[in-house]
Amino acid sequence: MNMKSLIALTALTAAGAASAEVISGNTLCRIKIDSGTKNTIVAVPLVKVGTGEAIPANELVLTDNLSLGDKLLHWNTTSEKWEAWAVNASGAWESAYVSEQNKNWISGSASSVALTRGDAVWVERSSASQPFYIYGQVGDGSATMPEIARESGALTYIMMGNTNLQDVAINSLTFNGTPVEGDKISVPVNTGLGVKEYTYDGSKWTQVGWDLDANDVLIPTVTETSAAIPAGQGFWYVAKQSSAAQQGE
Repeated sequence: MNMKSLIALTALTAAGAASAEVISGNTLCRIKIDSGTKNTIVAVPLVKVGTGEAIPANELVLTDNLSLGDKLLHWNTTSEKWEAWAVNASGAWESAYVSEQNKNWISGSASSVALTRGDAVWVERSSASQPFYIYGQVGDGSATMPEIARESGALTYIMMGNTNLQDVAINSLTFNGTPVEGDKISVPVNTGLGVKEYTYDGSKWTQVGWDLDANDVLIPTVTETSAAIPAGQGFWYVAKQSSAAQQGE
């Protein structure tokens, strides 16, 4: 997915923060998403209640604390289009459209689109004054993240997330594919430029800091990051273009 569209560029300023709370025995889980921003990327860490299968979009993201017109978006990797729904006057998800690269696309029912554990979704709100929630059943085993896909002519932005019910260090994340030197993880935050970036150096994820040299000049310092992705939080994986394209440069 080439995310050079307006949607992708806007979403890079999004924020996702979640805290997990098991509220019914060992199987049902509600995760509080308190991002403080209007655009929020969250993981899909849960499965359908009662069956353990992929969870319908309308069952995962609750409309509690959401407003009329707030949107839920999911990137369909098969059709390479956005699936979009909006909160209606009855407080339910209904089909909406989203403009991407000058192409409008209306999705089907949110109940008919099943989200696989390990995927990620994007919630667009008119107000970020209150948290919202995702809900479902805790799945068995580990989830598989979306594949690290690479395009020949551009960077590829892929929504991913921490599908665990606890924080996971960035250097302990397990990806579906092999990171290469120069890949980035872009974690939305609420301050500064709106995002923190971590770069893969070929063996580990690093973060750039700043220090003063002997002449009191600021110089960049690159160190292995100890940062973690909170439970349920989403982020962008920024994959470099394919090696074939790089060799042709």
